[in-house]
Amino acid sequence: QGKTAPAQGKTAPAQGKPVGDALFAKAVRAAQAGRLAEAEAIYRRMLGADPRNAGLWANLGLVLARRGRSDEAVAALRKASALDPSTAEFPGRGALIALRAGRASEAEAE
Repeated sequence: QGKTAPAQGKTAPAQGKPVGDALFAKAVRAAQAGRLAEAEAIYRRMLGADPRNAGLWANLGLVLARRGRSDEAVAALRKASALDPSTAEFPGRGALIALRAGRASEAEAE
């Protein structure tokens, strides 16, 4: 589909919430268009309503990484991993962001 969607649809908002679905789609479109501050704001708003959504934390982490905020990005991806330990992709993304930020020892710990 070409979206910045996380693994196996884990970022989809809870079913039956069309407003959430619309917000999620808006955040994805904003991120794809490079409107990263807008995407971040939407993901944070959605997390305010659904703080245990691992996929939202993962997408927020990716947006933060693109904004150059690697510490916050790694923290968001770690939160995603803690909420959904079955998804091995989240820690890997955190390690990659840490490595790109020049923190090799932290990346190895991931």
